[in-house]
Amino acid sequence: RIPRMGDGMSTTTAPRSRIDPRIAQRRRSVTLARVQHRRRVLAAVIVAAVVVAGLIALTRSPVLDVDAIEVQGASTPTESEAVQAAASVALGDPMVDLVAHAVAERVEAIAWVRTAEVSRDWPGTVVVAVQPRTAVAAVSRSATSAESAPWALVDADGVIIDEVDGVPEEVPQLLGAAASGPLGAQVGSELAPGLAAADAFPSSMSRALDHLTVTERGVDVIMGPEGTTTVNVGASTDMAAAYRSLAALFEAGELACAAKVDLEVPGRPLLTRDPDCP
Repeated sequence: RIPRMGDGMSTTTAPRSRIDPRIAQRRRSVTLARVQHRRRVLAAVIVAAVVVAGLIALTRSPVLDVDAIEVQGASTPTESEAVQAAASVALGDPMVDLVAHAVAERVEAIAWVRTAEVSRDWPGTVVVAVQPRTAVAAVSRSATSAESAPWALVDADGVIIDEVDGVPEEVPQLLGAAASGPLGAQVGSELAPGLAAADAFPSSMSRALDHLTVTERGVDVIMGPEGTTTVNVGASTDMAAAYRSLAALFEAGELACAAKVDLEVPGRPLLTRDPDCP
């Protein structure tokens, strides 16, 4: 018969299978490698954190703060001081906190500054390079009392860059209209032809220029030691061509006895002789 449990039969447990020592060694090696990798990653993170913290501390230290502000393009100490004041960068400020475009905008708010570029010269110098505006004419602040009123120095774009009581010798006077508005403001469009004529006037004839006047016809250029020659260049004349014709007449001595010169057609100048000229 089939024996049943409890009939005196004994049972045995199957022996456990043994792991190959090589596999066990491999597992231990993998586990160890993982532990070592985690330790290296943790160490790298700690080192990186220490380095970053050190760099941040360095940027906030006196080693990398603003030690000097260098202004380039200013022609006088007063202009340089004005640029530094407008830049509003304090010595001791962290260099990394400098917002270059914001500093440039503040400097460009100065009436005589056309453009400004701001850069860092490490470790501690802020460089502000400005391109100044150049006055091409002096326009009276008053259309009725030009002699007693102050003068506005205006650039070729029509921007009022300064106000003076006495006109600099190298800047021609532009009469016939007034310049109103604060420094940095744009003058009226009626002055545009006169400013263009003043800006294009050849430096070779600057000693012979007395002043310019805005008229209904355009612009009169008054020349001669006593303003004896009136040169009309029109309102929309090609100034370069007109002045080439004028320079040719000037060099040939044709202006010595000319009372009026009409250059509205630059290639065909019309001269009116002064009857009192010998």
